[in-house]
Formats: sequence, C-alpha cells, structure tokens
Amino acid sequence: MASQDKLSEKWPWNGEFLRLFLLLPSVVGITATVATYPFAGAHSLWFLTAILAGMVLYLTYGAAGRRVEELKSALQSEAELAEALLVIGKVHSPGVVALRDTELELVPIVGNRRKVSLDEVESIGEGRWLPGKFVWGKRAFTLNASVLEPLAFAVPESVGARWSTIFRTRGIR
Repeated sequence: MASQDKLSEKWPWNGEFLRLFLLLPSVVGITATVATYPFAGAHSLWFLTAILAGMVLYLTYGAAGRRVEELKSALQSEAELAEALLVIGKVHSPGVVALRDTELELVPIVGNRRKVSLDEVESIGEGRWLPGKFVWGKRAFTLNASVLEPLAFAVPESVGARWSTIFRTRGIR
C-alpha cells in the first residue's frame, strides 16, 4: 500500500501544499527581483507580486482546508473517512467521503450532502479522471447508481486501492 506521506497523496488544501504556496512564489519573486534589478531598476520590483499570488493561493486553499477538517472532525466516529474532491451534479468541491457498511456519503464543503446506499450502486468506474479534470496521485470513482445526478469522487491512491477492494468484495464493479 502506498504511503500517504507522499506529496502526490496530498490535496492542495493540506499543509504541505500550503507551505509551498507561500515559499515558492516568495523565493522566485525575490530571486527574479534581485537578478533583474541591475538592468531593469525599479521595474524589477513587479516580480514581487508573485508573493501576493502565493498569499492568495494560501488563503483560498487554507480556508477550504479548514472546512474539510471541520467536516472530518464532525464525522470522525461514524465511518472510514477520506478527504476527497467531490462531484455532485455540476458542483465540484473539496470535501469528505464517508464509507460505511451499507452506504457511501459524499460531504462537500459547499452544496448538499449526498448519501448513496451501496445496494443502489450498479457499477463504479475507476481511473484518474473526474468529469473534466485529471487527478494526479489520486484514484477517481464514478458512481453509476439509480440517482439522477452524476456522482464522482477522487481520494488518495492508497485509500482508493483499499476502497476498490471493498467495492469488489461487495460485488460492485
């Protein structure tokens, strides 16, 4: 089983990525400013706006990460939980997937929760693509169930491998 310590197993709202969002633009902006100042003068200071871009990413994904952590703590004792990128209808949102013995619950940070009985699931497609986006280092599941709206989620590869086995043992392919 893969380790969840790998960067590919993390989401942009996790602490490792948040630190990168602050560090990389700062280093690049300062380095570019210092390197171009001798011949560009005050115009080289525009490279420092990269720091602002990193701060915006940090604040945006940090807020999403706090909401995901709140959801995880609220659902802690109920089921096996995994942070995920969810697709419920037309809404794509970070959130939490709760796998229970008889149902799967998708809990996004925006929009409505969706519970699906595992008996309702006719088939589950697996891959690296959610509708419209590639998910690096993650396993995407697309549910074909007796519901009207598209349902899909992506979880870290190590969690996805374990859940794939669970779905197969329940006869869902």
